[in-house]
Amino acid sequence: MHFSLQMTADRSVVRESLKVLWTIFFHRLFGPIVPTSHEFLEISYPMAEGLPELDGMMDEKINELVQSLKPEPSSRLPAIVVSFLDKDPFKSKKKSGWFGQTKSHEDLKLWEQWTISVNCVFNGRDSSNTKPLAMMEPQDLKVSTQSFESTLTKIIDYVDSNKHHIPPITSLESCPFPYSIEVWPDGDQGPTDPHHSPNHPDDTWGNYIKKMLD
Repeated sequence: MHFSLQMTADRSVVRESLKVLWTIFFHRLFGPIVPTSHEFLEISYPMAEGLPELDGMMDEKINELVQSLKPEPSSRLPAIVVSFLDKDPFKSKKKSGWFGQTKSHEDLKLWEQWTISVNCVFNGRDSSNTKPLAMMEPQDLKVSTQSFESTLTKIIDYVDSNKHHIPPITSLESCPFPYSIEVWPDGDQGPTDPHHSPNHPDDTWGNYIKKMLD
């Protein structure tokens, strides 16, 4: 299942606005977590503590997207994509290991994907990405706030109304399903298997998981 969203944010707050990704993961971790919350422009959104790997990956990909932003108008908005995968029991197979030993290998299948396209507002009078909120144009601040709140609400509505496609949960880990976070500088390309990313064909989280299972 694929969910596509678009968010508008001023250049000075776009990095923090993309932390809305935490709302997706908060509802898709499924295992035991320590819930907490954070605020963006006085709007609270959920997070989870004690997940440094996920937090680090999120920061890395958000930085990658922010660095790809350009002030020139474009017909395609850059996007950040979150994919959740599951082991495909129908493609399980055994492979020979050392000394003729066999070990099982399970392919991964995509069961949910989120694409958030980012419309970044560049203020021609101040291109700094560290501009304080007090220096933001009132209209830009209003647009950034409303867009974040709308995106947050849509994510919560989507996860609450779409549960039938979630695979069986067979682990007590905080993250029972493999996931990937990718950046598409050239825009939303529709539902895409992260194993075959157009930007990183051989260096995706999905492929890393597959290599670990081999």
